Order: sequence, then structure tokens, then C-alpha cells
Amino acid sequence: MCWMVAIQVAATAASIIGQKKQASQQRKFQAAATEAEQVRLQQQLQAQRVKQDQEMQARQSELFAIQQRAKASVARATVAAGEAGVSGSSVDLLLDDYYRQMGNYQYALTREQGFQDVAYGYQTQSAITGSQQTQIGINRPVNSPNFLEAVTSIGASIPQGMAQGYGIAKARGSLT
Repeated sequence: MCWMVAIQVAATAASIIGQKKQASQQRKFQAAATEAEQVRLQQQLQAQRVKQDQEMQARQSELFAIQQRAKASVARATVAAGEAGVSGSSVDLLLDDYYRQMGNYQYALTREQGFQDVAYGYQTQSAITGSQQTQIGINRPVNSPNFLEAVTSIGASIPQGMAQGYGIAKARGSLT
């Protein structure tokens, strides 16, 4: 009878030790995976910011080039009008048309920038939410050893061992 209880105690102790090691390894894995996910998110957000900055710089360069071309066109038109002897409202209308076209294009570029800024905001929020969901998946609760269950298991084995011992003793004829 005692050897049955001893075996159950040893098996339960081995199970608890194994559960502790497994829980420890799971926590280490979770910590490493969490750190890797944080690094991944930072890199993704940084790449988005770099792309956004590059697009903004390209738009500013384009806008500057358009302003330079518009100034050159206005200067040529002014010189040509002066050489042709044209002045007054005709020249003013021509110059106003150049400025209007330039303003429309600047407005379109600025509006496009606004739309892209909103889109980048949504992409950033989506990346953060996705990372949070990944973190939830990584950091599920770790099953730790359950000592109450172990004690209950040992306690349940005692009556079993006693019953088996009684049965063996009865079979041998030791009981009267």
C-alpha cells in the first residue's frame, strides 16, 4: 500500500517539476516574441514615416519647380508683351491666368498631401492595432503547476492503495 502512495507522490512531484519548467520556458518564449513584435512594429512605423517624408519632399520639390516655371513664364510674357507694345488689361489677364493655373496646381498638391496624411494615419493605427492583437496571441496565460490538484491526486491514491493492499492481503489469506 505504501509503495502505491509513494509512486503517486513521486509521479505528482515529477509532474509539478515538469510543469514549472514548461511554464518557465513559455514565459521566456513570450518575452522574446513580445520584444521581437515591438521591434517589428517600430520598424514598420519608421518605414511608413520615411515614405511619407519622401513623398512630401517630392511634392515640395515639384511645387518649387512649378513656381520657378511660372515665374519664368510670367517674365517671358511680360517681356514679350512689352516688346510687342501690348500693355494694360490684356497683359494683366495673361498674368492672372498664369497665377490662377499655378494656384490651382498648388491647391491640388496640398489637397493630395492632406489625403495621404489621413491615409498614413489610418495605416499607423491599423499597424498598432494589429500589433496589439499579435501581443494578445503571444501572451496567453501560462499554465502553472496546480498544487491543489497535486494534493488531491495524492489524497485520492491513498484509498486506492489501501483497497489494493486489502485485496492482496485477503488473497494471501493474511486477513481473518
